[in-house]
Amino acid sequence: MVEVDTRYGKLTVPDKATDLIVRFLDRYGEWAWEEARFVANTLPGDSVRVLDAGAFIGTFGLGIALQRSVDFLCLIEANSALIPLLEENVARNHRGSFCVTEGILGWPAFAFHNGHCDPHNLGATSFVASADETPPSPAAQTVFQQRLVTLAELRAEHGNFDLIKLDLEGMELGVLKSDAEHLAHGETSIWVECREDPISLDIAALLLSWGLDLYYFAFPAYNPDNFRGDPTPILPLAYEAGLLAAPKAPPELDKEMLRHGCILRRVSHLDDLKDALWRTPRWGETAWIRSGTAEVVALAVHKLRGENYETYLGPDWKPKPLPDKGVWARLEETEAGLRRAEALAYERLDLLETEQERARNAEARMARACVEALDRLSELGVERDRAYDFEKRALAAERRAIEIETSTTWRLTSPIRRILDNCPRLRAVLLRTRGVASNLIRRWR
Repeated sequence: MVEVDTRYGKLTVPDKATDLIVRFLDRYGEWAWEEARFVANTLPGDSVRVLDAGAFIGTFGLGIALQRSVDFLCLIEANSALIPLLEENVARNHRGSFCVTEGILGWPAFAFHNGHCDPHNLGATSFVASADETPPSPAAQTVFQQRLVTLAELRAEHGNFDLIKLDLEGMELGVLKSDAEHLAHGETSIWVECREDPISLDIAALLLSWGLDLYYFAFPAYNPDNFRGDPTPILPLAYEAGLLAAPKAPPELDKEMLRHGCILRRVSHLDDLKDALWRTPRWGETAWIRSGTAEVVALAVHKLRGENYETYLGPDWKPKPLPDKGVWARLEETEAGLRRAEALAYERLDLLETEQERARNAEARMARACVEALDRLSELGVERDRAYDFEKRALAAERRAIEIETSTTWRLTSPIRRILDNCPRLRAVLLRTRGVASNLIRRWR
């Protein structure tokens, strides 16, 4: 076992220089980062509960936790040799609650024998589901037989999940069918590996039969913006893919995903998925990576003709014919598809920029409205204080009036006041007399 510094933190990995995922982690410091980014963007921001089935050494679950607040992370791995690494990696790098389960995620009627995996791909542990299936090759590595775990048992033990990720080397369909009663409601998002295999169409058919929103997402295994900034891909133009069902938020490609060449297609019919898989590259030459559409076609033609650059235009060089016209037709179709994809990518990029501008304008309007509201609240506060002072003065005057009305002098003089109220002229004479008397008193003093 060795330790490597990665995007997810320090990870303990198998000491297998030939294992694909370990090579990526050692060279780039990450594996399938675009996958975790894409899925995380469709989840709510807080208190997410994630089930990672086929967890290997934890990169998917840890990748989700780097971008969302994962309240609980449940990881299942069938390869016993990986369990100590998985537990150590998650305990070291995940701040929330977690549980690591050693076992096979299957269904009640699932029959299996000892698991086997390719020594060059430790994450691809597979199990023979029945005695009449083709046994694994002698070169495959035998791992321990495991106990069976079902989705229903996991829910009973840990509660419901917001996201279930399934990477079970061909057993995904059976697991989904066994929990159809719960998953068909669409309350849980499902992310399942999608391979160039007829079983991928069967999985899509099942998910569509439940009436769930379904999307196909493919991404390059090599991320040009990888953690270590390594500019050279191990597997040029090799793509990984998955199916996303019942997302919490509609998925979309951001600028970085578009620049990296990620593919997003909505799947409404099985033909949509078949076409998407047909147009997803699975291999390529290193020289093709930074080439335009026409250049890729030219390089591909040279490859099909069996030509190489060293002998190109040499003394004995002659152009070789293509193997058949059908290949040329397929190349033209591929070129047209690439052009359409490029146009769509630019269209989505323009749309994204427009939406971002609208969002900025909306934020500016909201900020102005908040300032105006605060100003108005301040004015209302001043008016409220003035009204309060006026009310206090009015109450004081009212209390004074009551005191006067209830005093002895007020009661004794009330008959005189009534006479004066009925004789306005007498009131005027008395007022003048009071004025003259006041002047005389002042002079006498």
